[in-house]
Amino acid sequence: MTDFGKLEAKVEVLLHTTINSSACQAIAEYKNIGHGIPSAGATAFHPLDLM
Repeated sequence: MTDFGKLEAKVEVLLHTTINSSACQAIAEYKNIGHGIPSAGATAFHPLDLM
C-alpha cells in the first residue's frame, strides 16, 4: 500500500469513528430527553431543536 493509501485508510477510519460516535451520542440524548428520534426527512422542528 502506498503512503497515500495508508493516509486514506486512516482518514476513513477517523470519519467512521467520528460519525458513529456522534450518532450514538445523539441517540442517547434523544432517549435521555424522552423524545423520539426524528426521521431523516422530518421538516417540523423537534423539541431538541429549540434547546
